[in-house]
Amino acid sequence: MENGKKMLSKLMSEKFIIPLSVTDAETLIGYMEGHGYCLLADKSGRVYRHDLCEGGPGEESEIEEYSIQDAVLFAIEMNEALLDENPEDSDYRRDLLRDSDILIGLRTFLDC
Repeated sequence: MENGKKMLSKLMSEKFIIPLSVTDAETLIGYMEGHGYCLLADKSGRVYRHDLCEGGPGEESEIEEYSIQDAVLFAIEMNEALLDENPEDSDYRRDLLRDSDILIGLRTFLDC
């Protein structure tokens, strides 16, 4: 299984026929990793969510099939929670609003 920006960009362009910029991929992956998950894909293009917090060394961790749409909706939910927690005008809030624009654009394109 491959992971990261390369996998996500490749999958999005092949499966959904959209070019995913590095910024888009970094944003989506950042929200997944920032909340304890990573995205994986197998050679057939199926996507999985891996719980990085489950299981320790030598223990099995949770890996479940997960769609790109699910990942986008998860990232939007986490972004909205962070915006609620950071109501004051700041550079961080501006970054969150920029992320929101990216994620909403992905949601709109994927119709999820």
